[in-house]
Amino acid sequence: MREAAVLMTLFESSPGDWHMIFIKRSNGHARDKHAGQIGFPGGKREPADPDLLYTALREAGEEVSLDLTQVDVLGKLTPLYITVSKFMVHPFLAYSAVIPSLKRQEEEVEEIFEWPLRLLTDPGARTETRIRLHSGIVLNHVPAFQVGEQVIWGATAMILNELLEIVADPGR
Repeated sequence: MREAAVLMTLFESSPGDWHMIFIKRSNGHARDKHAGQIGFPGGKREPADPDLLYTALREAGEEVSLDLTQVDVLGKLTPLYITVSKFMVHPFLAYSAVIPSLKRQEEEVEEIFEWPLRLLTDPGARTETRIRLHSGIVLNHVPAFQVGEQVIWGATAMILNELLEIVADPGR
């Protein structure tokens, strides 16, 4: 098992209009089992990383040029094991005091999304979909979030679902 960490960053686009940062992973790496998928900025823990929070922050800085001096880490969500890539992913939630000015790392990130949280909390966003993996395997009835033409599924959808449950019931 390998360790990885992701950073879920919230910011207010205008008062009360909360947004979250997502990325679409590049298709450029043939061995990347998550190529082309929507996720949070993040990646594997490097030997020099003192802890997993450092990994999440470092990766967000590298992948989307997030200004880490403007970010406050709010906490950690439940780690999640991803069978296909053998990663234990540790999600961290953060808040940016300013609207971030983001720039993608072209080698790893195809696109950056700054989606309003209201799109993700809309009951119509939760759906099931059919996913065709790079290996040719087809998965049916996959729980997912639909945002426009983009589909959030797999580990990212499970992590996002936990966050939305916490937001819906803060006393949890």
